[in-house]
Amino acid sequence: MKNKLFALSFVIGCIVSIAAVPPSPWNGKLEITGDGKFKFQKAVLPLQAGKSYQFDFQIVKVPPLSEKQIEHRLVLYAVSGDKHTEIANFGTEVPVDGQVHHVRSAFTVPENLTGEYQLFAYNCNATGTMKLYDFTISVLSNIPDIKIGAVANMPSQASGVPQQDFSVVKTRFGNAERGLLEGNNRFLYKGETVPLKRGAVYEVTFEMCKTKPLSHNPIEHRLVVALKGKTGQISELMYAGENVPVDGQWHAVKESCTLPDAPGDFMVFIYNCNAEGNLEIRNLTFTMLGNAMPWGADKTLIVAGNGKFLGKHYTINAKAGGKYTIQFKMRKTPTLSTNPIEHRVVLSCNKADGNAYEFCYLGETIPVDWYWHEIKTEVIIPADCIGTIKFSVYNCNANGNVELTDFSMAEQ
Repeated sequence: MKNKLFALSFVIGCIVSIAAVPPSPWNGKLEITGDGKFKFQKAVLPLQAGKSYQFDFQIVKVPPLSEKQIEHRLVLYAVSGDKHTEIANFGTEVPVDGQVHHVRSAFTVPENLTGEYQLFAYNCNATGTMKLYDFTISVLSNIPDIKIGAVANMPSQASGVPQQDFSVVKTRFGNAERGLLEGNNRFLYKGETVPLKRGAVYEVTFEMCKTKPLSHNPIEHRLVVALKGKTGQISELMYAGENVPVDGQWHAVKESCTLPDAPGDFMVFIYNCNAEGNLEIRNLTFTMLGNAMPWGADKTLIVAGNGKFLGKHYTINAKAGGKYTIQFKMRKTPTLSTNPIEHRVVLSCNKADGNAYEFCYLGETIPVDWYWHEIKTEVIIPADCIGTIKFSVYNCNANGNVELTDFSMAEQ
């Protein structure tokens, strides 16, 4: 399996063998068929503040569902009176493809969040169906801080230290250490924090060697890229190496990984579980290919009007003098300004004199009609641009929305 954006997580910690395991919500099975309105199901869970848990379930999203991913997912809240505080969410990035996907996610309930713990399953503004199966909850002993050392001279992005370059990141799993895991017939792993750019796409390359005997389950001897959230929740983003043969030889592996624009630390783990043989990796490198979207990893950007001068500004991975094909879909919803230059996309850069220079305008003629319209154009970046190329989306003096999706950019 390659890149997976939905939250699929390994358990970091040991499941405690106790009788008081929380019951499965909705008896482990739920189906929500949309009716075009705001629709959800709620379950109250007997969780405890300060405790760690694992949710494990199968999920199917049958189209058509809302284009907003936050409208078909699960959210766990701590509820006190009328106040709902989100603890974690699940299944947000599971694709709407009618296929069964496995979600496994570990999290900790913050000690300061008390009250009633409510799990909401949403399927809003849709006529398709979201189905959950085999939902179980496990109590974990803990989700420890498993950081085993930062990359030399490259502090974590979450530390607040400015990063100079995210383009090529080499990890400690290389050279002398080489990421060796000698099997001990137990749950065995190593992990480290990797300073990567949020919302970017990376090529992940490494070499892996497996020696017999290993577990018959290939997911127990592989590499995982994950996001460790602020609450300790470990969400898998990509895994690779499960298909490397167990033959004692070195094999080159190359995959791509799209990172979410979300808080927390990006981490890499290697696993060799329930085995006597060894797993070893070397030369693990992350090479940035570009941004998933100018606005991050979310597919759709929504600029909601507030009656004022409103613009959102991003950068695109383009260079001065380069020629690119830029393509995206745009939708405008009433009511917007009667002046079309107030709801459009503008590309700009800085010149040597320090002044900003706008060199491309897109979307002015798109009608305000609720429908998606495709924009495709060729853009030449001025040769005298200095620094980053800015991609700005404006929605001024309006109460409606300007929305963009399906962005792509290719150099010619």
